[in-house]
Amino acid sequence: MRPRDSAGNDSHSRRCQILLKEVCDVRHYEERGSSIVKTFLSLLGRVGAVFGSSALAAVAGGAVFGVELWKSAAIAGVMAAAKVTESLLKSYADDGVLDKDEISMAFGGENSMTAAKKARKRVPASEV
Repeated sequence: MRPRDSAGNDSHSRRCQILLKEVCDVRHYEERGSSIVKTFLSLLGRVGAVFGSSALAAVAGGAVFGVELWKSAAIAGVMAAAKVTESLLKSYADDGVLDKDEISMAFGGENSMTAAKKARKRVPASEV
């Protein structure tokens, strides 16, 4: 039997809760200046967002064809997350570093060079 504290809580469970809270607290890592962990947490959140947005789009399609909703959502989400992850891994394999442009491109954005070219091509409304 595990020892319990004065409130009757399992001390092992309490230690696990404290550890989990410390690991999930982004401010803890920001204070230490760990940009790697901050980038990883950001990437993890963005991959989750890609999963969710793709899953929502597939739910309607699955309903039309009689596929269970959770199956169509899971398949679409996994495929979208796998595509982004593959792109990130390929970029990392090239030079061992992921920069902002590579991350943006993996998530379907544009790199800074493309954005700069588009900005130069735009004509201000006052000149029209």
